Amino acid sequence: MSQHEQVRQFCAAHGTVRNAQIRQALGIPSTVLSKILRDLAKQGWLKKISRATWAWQEKQPEGRGTVWQQIWTAMRINPVFCVADLARQAGTSDHYVRKVLREYKDAGLVEPAGRRPTYGSGSTKMWRLTSKARAAREAPTVDKFQPNPLVENVCRLTRLICTGQATRFPGKRDQALELCEKIAGDLRKTEGQ
Repeated sequence: MSQHEQVRQFCAAHGTVRNAQIRQALGIPSTVLSKILRDLAKQGWLKKISRATWAWQEKQPEGRGTVWQQIWTAMRINPVFCVADLARQAGTSDHYVRKVLREYKDAGLVEPAGRRPTYGSGSTKMWRLTSKARAAREAPTVDKFQPNPLVENVCRLTRLICTGQATRFPGKRDQALELCEKIAGDLRKTEGQ
């Protein structure tokens, strides 16, 4: 799981978070965390409440100005495109563009279109819209983000343990034990995957 995804899952599970809280729980350096939080805010997942405090937004805002719509518009304008082109035109991160491309590829809306040499000795993968996608005027709808229940339970358990509530209050201890059982059950389910 990428650091972007870890932060997004953490924020979704906790609702309102502070930079220090995320840094302590996930061990992400301040400079990297600041960039990730700005990206998530730009994408519509977080809203800055005050200095170093962020609130989770239940769903990404709809409308023509969303990053998702800007990526879609950039795809429709360019006959072939790479991740960096779309990120630059939509004003978002390469990571988010890759996520969008993955979802569009799974839906049959984009396909590979070869490689383009980059400066130096490398190359970058090029993409193009399929005929199915060229017929669509608006960006395809995006499923509402649901945090992974396993991650959510781990975050709740972490909060109970790190705050010391699980050791000081019997009710919280029972809650922590229940969460441990749920987490163990979820992990057993993933053994065969």
